[in-house]
Amino acid sequence: GDVYKRQVIQMTTVAGATLVTEVSFTIPDDYHLQLTGTGSDPAELFIDPVNGISLGRVKYKGISMDGRDKSNDQEFADELKVTMPVITSEQLKSGVYILKGYLRFHACTELQCLSPDTYEFNVHLSVM
Repeated sequence: GDVYKRQVIQMTTVAGATLVTEVSFTIPDDYHLQLTGTGSDPAELFIDPVNGISLGRVKYKGISMDGRDKSNDQEFADELKVTMPVITSEQLKSGVYILKGYLRFHACTELQCLSPDTYEFNVHLSVM
């Protein structure tokens, strides 16, 4: 079942712009998130491809397991904040776009980690 909750993401922008938004994932007591990305990023947050819309470099911030405020750590307690730059091309037509997003992670207790999971979310992007 879900061990976290998120904010609803609604954004308004214009074609040819970069809009930065922050997605917050609240982590319940007795759990922490262990992010499962590869390479230089500790997590994998991505959106399904949409012509004319892309993501810039995603950044991760939260309270690490040792209680310190950290960026791009691998394990987070309490809350994970993901900064997500959304880039629109100059050719993008005005309208509402529904972007399907994903965050790949492990939810863990002190005793065990659950199977890897992917959390799906939607971004409603209005282009003026």
